[in-house]
Amino acid sequence: MVSRDRSALVEALVPLARRAAELILEVYATPFEVIDKGGDDPVTLADRRANALLCEGIEALFPGVPLVAEESDPATFTRYTSAPEAFFIDPLDGTREFVARNGEFVVMVGFAEHGRATAGL
Repeated sequence: MVSRDRSALVEALVPLARRAAELILEVYATPFEVIDKGGDDPVTLADRRANALLCEGIEALFPGVPLVAEESDPATFTRYTSAPEAFFIDPLDGTREFVARNGEFVVMVGFAEHGRATAGL
């Protein structure tokens, strides 16, 4: 398999990541609920909205490429282990910081080919 053009890949992902960030900031500006996923692992509406947006957008842009997303069902992760390429998504890295309202959180999307990280934002 030929490697993807990494610049084109990142260029395609930037608008999705920006929209995810906008959704996150919309929730940040409200008195949001915090749910504990277990083991002191918080999740918010911002995590879930950004996760849905990123997964749907990436699946539309790159059909058939497996996704591993923090807020998705772990049962969906098995496809990536044998795939030549995959996306890794943390829609709101720093949920604890988001909850603390200290501004130290980001949207993260990574891309791997043959088990090696090759692009990200």
